[in-house]
Formats: sequence, C-alpha cells, structure tokens
Amino acid sequence: MQVNQISQLSPLKSPFATEGKKDTSLSFQNILKDAINMANSAEYENYQDTIGVLTGEIDDLHTSMLALNKSDLALQFAMQIRNKILDAYNEIMRMQL
Repeated sequence: MQVNQISQLSPLKSPFATEGKKDTSLSFQNILKDAINMANSAEYENYQDTIGVLTGEIDDLHTSMLALNKSDLALQFAMQIRNKILDAYNEIMRMQL
C-alpha cells in the first residue's frame, strides 16, 4: 500500500467560498445522494455476505456480521436524514406568509 505525502493531496473546498462560481461538489443534493448510495452499497454488501455464508462460500461469520451491522447503521443514518428533511418541510409548511 502506497502512502501519499500531504503535499500530494488535493485541498478541500469550503462550502462557504464566494469566488463567483457555485460550488456544486458540496450541495445538499449531492450529500443526500451520497448517503443513499452508501446505504444501498452497504445493503448489497450485506446481501452478498449473507448469501456467501448460507452457501458455504464464506467461512468467516465475523465479516458477515460486520457487514450486517454496517448495513444497519447506514439504514438508520438514511432514516434520520429522511426524518430531518420531513421535519424541515413540515416547519416550512407551517410558516405563515
């Protein structure tokens, strides 16, 4: 495994930058899509590990249980994001104009 020096890493973009161009890499839409994709990939990995344990291809139950817990955490995270979005939507709907 190759370790990169700090000088070779690209700098992070600030969401508060005001350089005239819109920074779309840290938009709410992209963050939400990344969270959903993370939950989907964790669920798929869990499914593959479960099939592997049931068919006998995977002897290590430990990695399968780790994938199960990772998938569960990703799902809980996605549900919390959904709940926060719904709370914000309901709060906006209650505002009087």
